[in-house]
Amino acid sequence: MKRLLAALSAILALVSIARSVADDNARGPARQFMQDFDVEARRPEQVATLPLVPAADLGANIVAEIALSDALGTVHLANATPEVRDKWLRTVERLTPELEAARAITLDALAARPGWPRHWTALGEIAYALQRRGEGSPDARLWQQPLRIGIESFPGNDEGANFAASAYLETWPELTDAARAEAIRCFRRALLDDGFSSRSFPLLIRAVGADEAVAMLPADPLTLRSAFESFARAGEISHAATIYRRWEQEEWRARTTELQELVERARLGDVERQRQVAQAWLSHHPPADFDTPAGREQVLHVLQLAVNDRVGTWMSDPRAAAVRFLLNRRMSPRGGGGHGIETAPGGAIVATVVASMTGVPEPVRARAHLLGGDVEGAQSIFERSDSAGSFEWTPFLIDLAEYRLSAGAFEAVRAALDALAPAAQKECDVLALRRRLDELEGQPPSNDSLQQAAFPPSAWSSTGVLSLCFDPDEQPSRQLMTWLDSPGPAFITWGWNEGRHGSTYISGGHTFLRVAAGDRHGRQAFYVRTIAGGPVTPGETQVLR
Repeated sequence: MKRLLAALSAILALVSIARSVADDNARGPARQFMQDFDVEARRPEQVATLPLVPAADLGANIVAEIALSDALGTVHLANATPEVRDKWLRTVERLTPELEAARAITLDALAARPGWPRHWTALGEIAYALQRRGEGSPDARLWQQPLRIGIESFPGNDEGANFAASAYLETWPELTDAARAEAIRCFRRALLDDGFSSRSFPLLIRAVGADEAVAMLPADPLTLRSAFESFARAGEISHAATIYRRWEQEEWRARTTELQELVERARLGDVERQRQVAQAWLSHHPPADFDTPAGREQVLHVLQLAVNDRVGTWMSDPRAAAVRFLLNRRMSPRGGGGHGIETAPGGAIVATVVASMTGVPEPVRARAHLLGGDVEGAQSIFERSDSAGSFEWTPFLIDLAEYRLSAGAFEAVRAALDALAPAAQKECDVLALRRRLDELEGQPPSNDSLQQAAFPPSAWSSTGVLSLCFDPDEQPSRQLMTWLDSPGPAFITWGWNEGRHGSTYISGGHTFLRVAAGDRHGRQAFYVRTIAGGPVTPGETQVLR
């Protein structure tokens, strides 16, 4: 038995040696390719990976990548030595032999491992690069067929699908009907890649027409947004508006679906995945895109489930961007507590997120404490601050005064208002608070309205923003009506305090936009922004009661 095992071991050793020798010999053409075309001097990092591949035929993929990069890519020679620069210039003269050598190596690899999709894709890419240079047979099937096999046999081969789609676009006028049908299928798949759609969608429009290009778009928010921008740049306002409506639907669906996944991860106690999903949600879905009650509720829910146990940076963490959005006229003690000791609904969530951040400005940290219910802690931050009394403390002191007023602490209200910077003393929020305080203390009520009823065109800023003061004592069911001028069709968005509330298509000329102001109070910034067509110029504006 021992002799049998020894004999088997010897046979296996011999087989292993034979396979190693055969594999080393099979690697010879790839090594020769590196020498013949000066790859070691030009691309040393790629040469270093060749010995690391587990089988000789897989080295063909490295060879193909090098040849395709030389033929289709770009190179910067500013910092290259004269010797290396000469080798690159020599390569330009020998691109055809280099591609032909890479094709021969790829064919051998395909014979050795026909079930490897990348071999098929590389063969198609090399054949296309040769035809693009006007070399070899002009038969397009030489690159179309290998690419098709590589894509169909490997559904996850996005790189091959994108290359094939780009090749079909470049050769669209010469394609047969059968090839165009295959190209359409390839376009639909490639459009799922945001990079391809943003780069190639204008070419697709020119190839197949706007209507058919729109019909190919997948239900993916990133792709739809890229397509919208392509139509907007091209001046196709009607198509741009249609795609924007689709983007709104799919973006909201994506937000809802990803939030459901976040809730499920939290239910299962999958903390790491829960943290990742929350960060991805906040990174991919700007809170300002849906500044509605439902949209703000989503943002608060994501922040609540964001596993705020790791320190983030105020200027770069996506959680901080969401907090800045909420603190911009969207949270106030005036609204009353939601639960517990917090002074505004969602205040405890904001306080928790801010506590996990570094680099938070003192006024923001104090305001988070206040909204979360730690009123004395918030006031302590203010009193210890070297910048107390500067204009940046205005939002905090107004919130503090609102809270003190709701608690009936009139002296504390006056103290908070008196601590405001001189430049803020005449702000409408401050004047409204002082008037309410006077009334509660029995002072004669003021009949002066803080709310302006009409604004001339000059009241709008150059960026399309109108600053208004809404008197809290005025009728809450108000509307804002503004006249718009545009030389042609345009698509605009509008909203409050940099949050998008709506969008609309205007046909051009002199028209008006009427939006609800609701129960907004104090200083508010309304904007109208042209995102396609135009330009749109806001004109005379009225606040309708």
